[in-house]
Amino acid sequence: MTDFASVAEPQARRLLRNLSRKLPHIVLGPVVLEPLPGHCSYFSIGTIKRGAWHFEQIKSVERALVEEYRTGMTFALVWPQRGAIVLHDTADELHMVRLCHAILPTARTKRLVAQIEAERREAGAPA
Repeated sequence: MTDFASVAEPQARRLLRNLSRKLPHIVLGPVVLEPLPGHCSYFSIGTIKRGAWHFEQIKSVERALVEEYRTGMTFALVWPQRGAIVLHDTADELHMVRLCHAILPTARTKRLVAQIEAERREAGAPA
């Protein structure tokens, strides 16, 4: 079994190094299955850098790997503690982008909220 906290450590260090000191928020999105051909599973990480949201996605065709990497990333971000951060762990992608928009409203987060709401309307899912 892979130690995903160790694997995620370099990315976690980079995220923390570039994190805004005024708004030290990190938002972890849920693991979701992308609706496009190929059907990769992914999760997103949102951080504030230079006054704007920065998002990264971790993808794989194997959902279990993405879930384990996400858990490893959580540990790598908080252990050992490297200063004050606020880590938000979300279980819904729409909640994630709404939270990001509430913390620091930007045109990008507004667009992402509208995009996910539209996708859910098209799928007949609740927003």
